[in-house]
Amino acid sequence: GVRSLDSGSASRPAWPLAVVSWDPSKAYPGVLFDHRIAVQGGSYPYAFAALRKPPEMALDTRTGTLRWTPSAPSTGNVVEITITDQEGSTIVHSFSLDVTADGFYFVDSTSGIDDSARSGSITEPWQTMTFAAAATRNLSATDTVYVKAGTYTGPIQIINDVPRIWRAWPGDSVV
Repeated sequence: GVRSLDSGSASRPAWPLAVVSWDPSKAYPGVLFDHRIAVQGGSYPYAFAALRKPPEMALDTRTGTLRWTPSAPSTGNVVEITITDQEGSTIVHSFSLDVTADGFYFVDSTSGIDDSARSGSITEPWQTMTFAAAATRNLSATDTVYVKAGTYTGPIQIINDVPRIWRAWPGDSVV
């Protein structure tokens, strides 16, 4: 026969409410910044509320997703979010964002060229993710590689998690 569990007899782990996602440190001017705050512990569902953020930044109060298209370079954009679980436990999470073109690289399968003389900038993208992984190997773990629409094949060797952040260009389909 089938046995049912008495829901009152199961114990729920008492894990403290905590943010487990990495904190982004920068955003590219004129490009959609889209980041979801990942939470564990406490009692789901969570509610998110902004204490401080750039005025144009939107926060989804159910999912903790932040969306913002910064218009110009700037520094010290503080984001401070209160996270509350269904039991009323609360934590405050904060980080600071700089809006800069520094530390961003681009891959574009149609207009890019794999050449070490190219910077990998938005105006001089590389063509393949394989080349981008090799070219960015000794840079900062906080650097970001944006990959534009296309199908990419070939080996990609990422050493020491550098760069750690690879993103599809907002709205593009990257395979």
